Amino acid sequence: MLSLKIAKDVASRVVALFIMSSLTIITGSSIINSVGTGVSIPLWYSAALGGFHAIADVLVNLAKASLDGKLEAHEVDAAFGVKRDSETL
Repeated sequence: MLSLKIAKDVASRVVALFIMSSLTIITGSSIINSVGTGVSIPLWYSAALGGFHAIADVLVNLAKASLDGKLEAHEVDAAFGVKRDSETL
């Protein structure tokens, strides 16, 4: 069963991941818009595309980790690409 603590952790990480991924895609699309002729990618579209793509990757990893019926903190960390020392757990 998914604990409330893990659910809150995942939700806050998803928001941070969306923001982080959106900003990198916005930068790239801004460069394309400034250099390209006749190419126009709306910033909101770029941000949504980058954010949703990153979230989809993490959700796939979380779904794989929860196939056994439980989702643990170290599995959430792995899905988000976080590596922790065994001392900090």
